[in-house]
Parts: sequence; C-alpha cells; structure tokens
Amino acid sequence: MHLRLREQLRDYFQQSGNQHTIIMHELIAVLMMSLSRNELISSKHDQHDYN
Repeated sequence: MHLRLREQLRDYFQQSGNQHTIIMHELIAVLMMSLSRNELISSKHDQHDYN
C-alpha cells in the first residue's frame, strides 16, 4: 500500500474515533486467505518485489 494512502487512512480512523481497524501488510492478507482456502493465493506482486 502506498505510504501516503496508509497515512491518510490512519488519520481518518483517528478522526472518526475508529480504534479497532488495523491496516495489515498485503503479504499477511495473502497468507491468511491462502490458509483459509488451503491453497496458495496469488497476489499482484511476486516474491522478488519484497527482497
């Protein structure tokens, strides 16, 4: 996620009193979806983007 967008979301959550929503890294989201489906879910990034 673009850093500026992440900052804007955090600011919005803070201003609206939202203290329960968190922003997770895309790799964690892909891992959770893969585990729930019991199969590897592909993402828009390949493994080389995070090295």
